[in-house]
Amino acid sequence: MTVNSNENVAQTRPSTTAIGDALRDQVIELLEAEGHKVTREVRVSSKKVDVLLEIDEEFRPQTIAVECKNLGKNMSQAELNAIYADYLSLLDEGEITSIFVITRLDFSPEAKLYANKKRGQLEIFTIKEFEDSLLGYRKYCRNVRDLFSEAGLENYYIKSSIEGGGTLHDQIVEWIASPTTTPVAILGGYGMGKTSDLLPDASKVFR
Repeated sequence: MTVNSNENVAQTRPSTTAIGDALRDQVIELLEAEGHKVTREVRVSSKKVDVLLEIDEEFRPQTIAVECKNLGKNMSQAELNAIYADYLSLLDEGEITSIFVITRLDFSPEAKLYANKKRGQLEIFTIKEFEDSLLGYRKYCRNVRDLFSEAGLENYYIKSSIEGGGTLHDQIVEWIASPTTTPVAILGGYGMGKTSDLLPDASKVFR
């Protein structure tokens, strides 16, 4: 049987829709992790909004339309202007208070200048900038990465043993690799190394 390799590549390559959805889902997960109210694919007035973020501030509640664009290049001013124009009627009607545009890569210098002129109504972020502004994510990753080397722990660390034989490290690695979603409880007295035993793997993950 002859197999068309081009067809196989086309079947295994993610569609542009799937790629865009992955970025959108990542943004939604970040927002929900912070406890924000997020609605996806909702109709606001006459427009369907992919992601609607509602921030219930006491003096200035905000309703923000979030556009996620997973482009293979920096977003141009023309592309950013088209997004802004698409939401302008909702801004004018007071249906939304602002627009967030989030990209995987970056924005052109002209797009950044354009967004700066529209500040207050239009905010732009790369996904890294958005993570940082929301969670301080990169700082958190650096802190976790460095915990294992603090106070020379990496020089004298010894893996903890568990009842029945084996190491806690091996059990945790096996649990991570398994399909189960059941949480694991680690029981041990103070100073037994429960936290220290997890730091080597955490440090590797965030390098």
